[in-house]
Amino acid sequence: MLKFDIGEWILQECPTGSTHALKGTFADPQSEAQVAADLFCYNQTIRTGAFFATVKHEPGDTDPYKVGENHTFVRRWTHLVFIPIFSITAPLPGIYKLFLFYDALSGEAEVYETDGTGNLDLKRQHSGWRTYWTQIIGGEFGKANLLFHDAAHGVGAFYALSISGDIEFIEGWL
Repeated sequence: MLKFDIGEWILQECPTGSTHALKGTFADPQSEAQVAADLFCYNQTIRTGAFFATVKHEPGDTDPYKVGENHTFVRRWTHLVFIPIFSITAPLPGIYKLFLFYDALSGEAEVYETDGTGNLDLKRQHSGWRTYWTQIIGGEFGKANLLFHDAAHGVGAFYALSISGDIEFIEGWL
């Protein structure tokens, strides 16, 4: 069972069988959950994931609050990355909460947006990607918000993910 410190005064755990856990701000802050932090828990074996909000309770209360329904995927994703994108010029200004799911075995990827109530909206599918990326990290890297790294070959690349799910190569190294 995945257990980790979410930066609050409680320790949270994902449901039994989860292979991946992402921390972020996925739930609507006005929801009844009154969240402290959020989790997306994914089980690679059965290809399902769900959102959970951690609720500020008494110390020792570790029950996450499920937000929305389970999501079932066709692929067994090997990498999951959360990328919040703030935009003042998008169709609607605000923070876009995007997920990049990548399958290193097939080189397939999908970009989803969450609406804060546990739903996922498919923005874009990608295929033909390299199959040797060992790490994909979301962050702020100049014009890029994704860092792809292949530890075995010492190769890396910076990419920019847009709110529409498009991805643009920025810079790489060998």
